[in-house]
Amino acid sequence: MNSNNFFVITTQQGNEGIIFNDYHFGLKRTNKDESKMWACIKKLCKASIETQASSIIKMKCINPDGTHEIDKEPTASVSMLYDEQVKKFRRTNGNVSAVPVFDRMKSSLHHYRSSKQRKIPKDSSSIVGVEARRQIGNILSLPLLPRQEIQTAFCDIIEEFSGISSRFLKLTDYILRTYIAHAVFPPSFWDVFDLIGIRPKTNNHAEG
Repeated sequence: MNSNNFFVITTQQGNEGIIFNDYHFGLKRTNKDESKMWACIKKLCKASIETQASSIIKMKCINPDGTHEIDKEPTASVSMLYDEQVKKFRRTNGNVSAVPVFDRMKSSLHHYRSSKQRKIPKDSSSIVGVEARRQIGNILSLPLLPRQEIQTAFCDIIEEFSGISSRFLKLTDYILRTYIAHAVFPPSFWDVFDLIGIRPKTNNHAEG
C-alpha cells in the first residue's frame, strides 16, 4: 500500500500519530529497522499497523471493509466470567479433568477485567487537576475585579485552560459569549467591585 492510504499527524500533546481509513492510530514503538508499529487509540480495539517509511507493510485485526475488530466489553462479574470459562473447559475436557478453584484465579481475572474497563475517578483532582480547579476558582472570582480588568483576566484564564486541555475551551467560549464580550449578561449586570466598599458589614439587614 502507498503513502496515499495514510497521513501522519501530531496531537495537541505533541505525540505522533497516523490517520488511516478515518481511524486514529498512536505510535506504539519504533523497531530497530526503523519500521513503526501503530495501534488504534479506541478502547478495546485490537487493530494495529506496521509502516516502513511511507508504506504500510502489515495490518492486523482490520477487516476488508476497513472496520476494526473490537473486544467485547466485559460487563459480568468476575465469578460469572470464571463460571463461563469452567463450563467451556468441561465441555472440551469432561468433568474428570481438574479445574483450578475460583480463589486461585480470582486475582488474574480481576486484573484482566480491570485492564479492559475504565477506572472510576476517586476524587475531583483526578478529573480536572489542581491547575484546572484553580482556573475555575478564578472564573468565580471575576465579579470581584474592576470592570475594565475583567476581559484581560479572562483572556489569561483561557490561555491557562488551553495549556491544560482543549476540552475546557467549550466552557470558556460559553462564558465569553454569555458574560464577557458582546454578552447576553455583560459585566454591568454581575460585577460587584464598586459595591465592595459600601456593602453591609453584617447580615442584620437580611433579618428584616
